Amino acid sequence: MLPDLWKTGANCGLGGVSMLYVDWNDRRGNERVWVSVADSIGATSAAKSGAHNGWSAPGSVKPLPGGLVDINDPKYHVNKNGQPGTTWDMYGVKASESLTNTAASIGSRRSYHGVGTELLTGKWAKNAPTREMLEAYYRIIMILSGDLNSTIIGPFDDRSSDDTGLLNEWLLGATALLHRGLFMGGDGLVEATTNDNNLTVLNWFGVRLRNNDYQNFSANRNYCIDLIPTSVITTSGDVYGMRNTCLYTLDVMTPQVGGQAATFYDPVGALPGLAPYVSGVFHDADQPSPGNPAEHWQALVDGWNVFNLRNKQCDKSHGRLAYFFRVFTNVFGKICAVAGSGPQTTEVPNNDNGKVFVDFAGIGNNPLRQGSAVVHLTLAKADRVTVKIYDVSGRLVRTLSDGQMFKAGKVDPALTWDGLDNNGRQVARGAYFVSVKYANSRYENSRKMIVLK
Repeated sequence: MLPDLWKTGANCGLGGVSMLYVDWNDRRGNERVWVSVADSIGATSAAKSGAHNGWSAPGSVKPLPGGLVDINDPKYHVNKNGQPGTTWDMYGVKASESLTNTAASIGSRRSYHGVGTELLTGKWAKNAPTREMLEAYYRIIMILSGDLNSTIIGPFDDRSSDDTGLLNEWLLGATALLHRGLFMGGDGLVEATTNDNNLTVLNWFGVRLRNNDYQNFSANRNYCIDLIPTSVITTSGDVYGMRNTCLYTLDVMTPQVGGQAATFYDPVGALPGLAPYVSGVFHDADQPSPGNPAEHWQALVDGWNVFNLRNKQCDKSHGRLAYFFRVFTNVFGKICAVAGSGPQTTEVPNNDNGKVFVDFAGIGNNPLRQGSAVVHLTLAKADRVTVKIYDVSGRLVRTLSDGQMFKAGKVDPALTWDGLDNNGRQVARGAYFVSVKYANSRYENSRKMIVLK
């Protein structure tokens, strides 16, 4: 039932929600992945643990042999009113793979109803939200479609649920004082809307499909590739990991008027002078463009399945947690609060309280189109650091630090590179490598950077 009024203060809940999460591909839209992320980034409070599936075991529980807790043990069963989530409600779309019998997509109340004695009379879905319901209760809508790459957003000839019309009216109803946000992601979401010729959806994000399969397009066969955020997501130098196999058709996109790149796939195979592989696009409709007056909503689309988002080595899920925390803090944070306190991640040390640091190096503003690239450094202990930039032939281009001593913790201000060589000349467009070496700890890291200035 929407909305989940058990979460309101009047019903002894923790307050009203601000986001509706729509699992558009129930069972494969990765409901369980989002639920675990929400637990970790504070979008679900500990008090709501177990509301999703009726089962919860505290972290202090001693595991059984083999490392598992017995889910059949009744002492871990819980009975809590309401849906999962503290800052969000959930709505699931069944049978979304089917062209003809999907059950109750979000625009089902706007289906063709039929009149008189027609077979369609009285057959529309009344459990779907109305426009008034969305406008009254939700400031952000997040839609995850998992690995679905067809029939994403109706209406279609043989399925008249007007999902596009409902969401479009909800977006356009935003005001200067009450912004709204739309966040969509999935393996073939942009591919599908292109195939469906749904220009309204593509215009929400200012995006067009460039290629429907990153692996074949780039010829990058690495199982784990970099996912590199732009300043839209974060300026902290994060680099995440993305699973990349022939089973995952990662959408490559081209930003259009109003859209800007939010993330890039690993630039392996990208030729100098050509645009890198855009994996996410952000559209801030509050910033008017030629021919488009200012509206008061923000939209982000990702061309990949959240299940495949990992940390840089693809062996843990910390990068996924960090990404969602950045999105709900930096992208949609001005609309309403979804995330609570941020997760601790292994890729991006963020402990400034004198506790534990690890050696780390990351690059921000990469690809470098304007301004300066930022080299973020964190040191476990005080050390001498050398940072040098080389071209693809191995020739030294620029020295940013030559054995300079830095104290433990984050190097602040970070080192920057303006795209000039050691002689003050602008370097040519293309690929470069940033080499980082710590003298005492023997930590070394080499990161690829693309210059498009």
